[in-house]
Amino acid sequence: MIGKHINDIVLSDLHALVGNACERYNLEFKSTLLIDTKSDRKEFLADVSSFANASGGDVIYGVEEIGGKASAAPGIPVSDPDKTSLAVEELIRNGIEERIEVAVRQFEISPGRFIVLIRVYEGMEKPHQVSFAGTSKYYARGNAGKYQLNQSQITEAFKASLERKNHISQFFTERFNQIAQRNSPVPMHPYGLVALILIPSGAFGQQPGFDITRQENKLLPPMGGGGHSFSFTGDGLLSSSGYDHSRRDAYLQIRKNGILETVSSGVCCSFAGQNTLPVSESYNYEKVLVDCLTGYLNHYDKLGIAFPVSAQVALLNCRDHWLNWPGNRNAFQRNTPLLTDRLVSDDLVIYSSRTDVPRLLKPFFDTVWNHAGWERSHNFDDNGQWNPRR
Repeated sequence: MIGKHINDIVLSDLHALVGNACERYNLEFKSTLLIDTKSDRKEFLADVSSFANASGGDVIYGVEEIGGKASAAPGIPVSDPDKTSLAVEELIRNGIEERIEVAVRQFEISPGRFIVLIRVYEGMEKPHQVSFAGTSKYYARGNAGKYQLNQSQITEAFKASLERKNHISQFFTERFNQIAQRNSPVPMHPYGLVALILIPSGAFGQQPGFDITRQENKLLPPMGGGGHSFSFTGDGLLSSSGYDHSRRDAYLQIRKNGILETVSSGVCCSFAGQNTLPVSESYNYEKVLVDCLTGYLNHYDKLGIAFPVSAQVALLNCRDHWLNWPGNRNAFQRNTPLLTDRLVSDDLVIYSSRTDVPRLLKPFFDTVWNHAGWERSHNFDDNGQWNPRR
């Protein structure tokens, strides 16, 4: 895989592969892109699904190879780039189960000739099956290329996928339980808690190569930003913020396997004698979550942590908190206090640091407003676009 976000790749990056790059488990070169016949499409889907069933990677069409080493980049003829991209995406969408995520980019090297790059993200519902035209086959990859899985390998792949999903689910549940019980690495203020946990795809399998000592980790702030202190722990790095060292506003814990956990007790506060959750004006818990999640995803990208990433957000110990919307004179009259101690999002699967974070979090934000008597989060406009209230 080319070590850049797909939107940052430029044509010179592809030319630089020639004479230097060799095919491996996450990179493959193809001199042609053939999807016209039934057999062509099956072969194409076998290639793509093999990456999804491994750890993801790039398939680059229009690059020739000799002995697995890129030897030339003449491109391939493409008369309608948009039509080609749509055809590729539709074939993948309809020919592989369960659905996988891909990104397609085309680089024009001369009039009518392009290099086509398909980035395949690691699947979260492994193993993915080629189901086109009655086919029922599974493929994976190693350094020697793709291979078809036999029955025992298919069974093991399903078992491993289920174990990883269960491990991730249990980790979220156990951590939120501990946080709600105030069993956190630093003492927190006695208000409701806003929590975010990120789990990279390799956290419970192969190690993602996360160097906990890098300077970037020490500079990464807890939820809400601001100044913070940090220290190393037996499991990674811990930073926290707040003026009162006996009770901290927020902390960030980065584990050696790449898992990030951040919790804030400084977002919820007391206002007019009520425990409140601010949703507008100068401090907005939704904007705090959007900003910190965006920053942490970019942090993963800079450190080369592999996507996809699983995430969950939660409000904990939030019973009887009111949404604080000072900009609306009748906000407290329309509000109802939250009648639950815990609101947790669904498992959010993130395939790129460039994901639309507000749109990703909108269902959770809407649910919080629903519990306070509103039809949806009013930090989005009528078209569902992020437009936080000032």
